[in-house]
Amino acid sequence: MTIFFYSSEIKGNADVYQKRVEQAASGVQVNVYRNIEHFTDRLGKPMGKKPIVILYVRTKDELFMLLASRDVFLDVKLILILPEDDNETVALGHRFHPNFVTYVHSEPSRLIAVLNKLIHAQVMSILVRNFEPNKPIANSENPPLIQDLTDLHTS
Repeated sequence: MTIFFYSSEIKGNADVYQKRVEQAASGVQVNVYRNIEHFTDRLGKPMGKKPIVILYVRTKDELFMLLASRDVFLDVKLILILPEDDNETVALGHRFHPNFVTYVHSEPSRLIAVLNKLIHAQVMSILVRNFEPNKPIANSENPPLIQDLTDLHTS
């Protein structure tokens, strides 16, 4: 399982969001991108599982630049952080078909709650898909535990 976090901004509220995402996603690989071209190029490459993508958009101009590449966001779980909550910006943001929308001036706690649900849903999907009801546990006294969620991306 992979999380991609995009923000062209390194400091300020973007940094707060990034740190909260990294804390909430403990054990999950978080790839941070600051350059739109590198970011959209990476999303355009094949990936084994549907990643979770968080876009922190600072301006409407940046939103328009990302919209030019919106096809790469079609097969991802998308959390969109918009610069403003006016009708035009919200309408533009919905062209991405995001799973969740919030705003740069909002408290990150709602985003983190949604992120936790997306992570949980992906983990459960992998576990259910790999469940073998008739297969015995190697050592029933000490069943194996998932130590790191990054191991799940190979399943």
